[in-house]
Amino acid sequence: MRQQPVLKRLPIFILTASSRLEDVERAFDLGANAYLVKPGNLDELIEMAKCLHAWINLNHFAPLL
Repeated sequence: MRQQPVLKRLPIFILTASSRLEDVERAFDLGANAYLVKPGNLDELIEMAKCLHAWINLNHFAPLL
């Protein structure tokens, strides 16, 4: 995605079940901005989604081209 001019500024958040160091490193090597490991139950996942939503609303991102 980072190779495509239209998408190179798009924030990329990885949401996964894997906490393996190799997966984390690969995600960042490929241009991810954040790596989130899904919690084990639905209530915690909902709470994570709410926190992520609030964090996104507080941030300013570069405009897409």
